[in-house]
Amino acid sequence: MRQRKITVAVLDRAALKEYTNPDRNYVVISITDPGRPDAQLANDPARVDQLRLSFHDTDKDEGGTGKNPLVGISLAQARQIVDFVSKWHRNGIDHFVCQCEIGIARSSAIAAAILKIHNDANDDSYVFKEDLVYIPNMRVYATVLYAAFGMTQ
Repeated sequence: MRQRKITVAVLDRAALKEYTNPDRNYVVISITDPGRPDAQLANDPARVDQLRLSFHDTDKDEGGTGKNPLVGISLAQARQIVDFVSKWHRNGIDHFVCQCEIGIARSSAIAAAILKIHNDANDDSYVFKEDLVYIPNMRVYATVLYAAFGMTQ
């Protein structure tokens, strides 16, 4: 049996708090800045699981040192995303909600990578259209793709 194509929703923190989907079950990938509380989720029986991770919207990684250290996505976190999506897609979930603080960079990068990995090579193109508000974090995008295709950083 062929799995259905994956769809994604890209949200910010405030929108996630209100998000429900009466049409189908879904899972959430929630990204917050280190040190911030988890994003609140609406009470929705259609949400079957969530993955919560914490890393900055940066293309650098200062390894947690310095006055205001930036900690970017790690390969281990990218593997968690890939494994989480693969597990739920195998179990019949085809709608994924990706959320970050503002809903522009990290969440859209994860959404684009999910579409590229699970649908087809060009299915991430809608995230990169110029008329949308998304500016995918390319480190996040590349790291998730590396994790999916067995490469190392």
